[in-house]
Amino acid sequence: MTRRSGACLLFAAVGALMLPGIAAADTADGGGGGWGPLTVGGATQAFTGTMTLGGGFPAATFVSDSRAPVQIPSGASTYLNANTPVGAKYGSSQGKGYINLHPKADNATSPSTTTYTFDAATPTAGWTFVLGDIDADRVVISATDATGAAVPAAGLGFRGAFNYCGGSPAPCPADPDVPAWNGAGELIGNAGASDTSGAAAWFEPTAALKTLTFTYYQRSGLPVYQTWFASLANDVSGTVTGCPGTAATPASGVPVKLIGPAGVEVAATVTAADGTYSFTNYTAAPGYQVEASVAADCALDATSKPADLGAGDVAGLNFVSTPKSVDPEPCDQAGTSSAGSSGSAGGSGSPDRCAGGSGSGSGSITDLLELGSSGGAAGGSTITSGMQ
Repeated sequence: MTRRSGACLLFAAVGALMLPGIAAADTADGGGGGWGPLTVGGATQAFTGTMTLGGGFPAATFVSDSRAPVQIPSGASTYLNANTPVGAKYGSSQGKGYINLHPKADNATSPSTTTYTFDAATPTAGWTFVLGDIDADRVVISATDATGAAVPAAGLGFRGAFNYCGGSPAPCPADPDVPAWNGAGELIGNAGASDTSGAAAWFEPTAALKTLTFTYYQRSGLPVYQTWFASLANDVSGTVTGCPGTAATPASGVPVKLIGPAGVEVAATVTAADGTYSFTNYTAAPGYQVEASVAADCALDATSKPADLGAGDVAGLNFVSTPKSVDPEPCDQAGTSSAGSSGSAGGSGSPDRCAGGSGSGSGSITDLLELGSSGGAAGGSTITSGMQ
């Protein structure tokens, strides 16, 4: 696993959770994890863009009626350093882009609305969003789930308010500014609505979100706010063995799929020559399933097994296949198999393998007795075949 880190910089936090003993997780960019890139286009009060975290995390598009300019700075000079509470868990965001947005107009009654819509419901763990520079302004945060129902404010997962001063921006003031969370979905800047630097808050949603909306209000001046997204990622690996051959035989070329928490396939591969498979850097959340499929004449110990990537890497998620048992051939009443071979036990090399036959060519004793009973009731006939 890889973990991104930044310079050790000072920070101040109010109400932040310090997260001791967090399991390490991948934050390597590319396959998944790390700080998600954003794109933006359009014009004032009609912007559109994308946000992508990768690693099976559903991609998002957004629309915003923010006034211009809307920018995506590089993160070279303004970033969340590794000693902030969010940076301690997700790594430093230095060098990673974020987005700057404004109100629709610079007055208290013209908020901008920015809505992110995800391709599928988000995981309920393993990711964060951060709002920065909340001082002379306020933000109302709302979300909906996959059914369109409103998500309670508690499901937004407020983790704490902090200031990312100490090099980004520098230096730290004696009493760093932080915003306040009212518990009902509103993040509010300082009481004096003064323009300061670095006031931020981070969130880890515990509900599955289909949309996420920021309604941003001016309180004084010409405010701007920042938004970052990040995720953690873990790996799952294992082997498939058996059929053909012994249980220890590696099974190569077996199709294996990774099903995400939303029940959608997020990756697929086939086992290597030694029977191994792996999926690397997928969002660190519970609810994954790994599915395997083998040849029709083989049976797996399970076709699907759970993988909780929220608890760390999942190794040794193995599948074992065995040959399927061959069902006996059906027989006719004379004891002849459906393939036309005799079911006689005494025949030359003909095994007794017909379903429902005795091997003598005349069916089971129970069948014959039932036949005789039926025949006797109908016409008094007697049973002679096979009873001599």
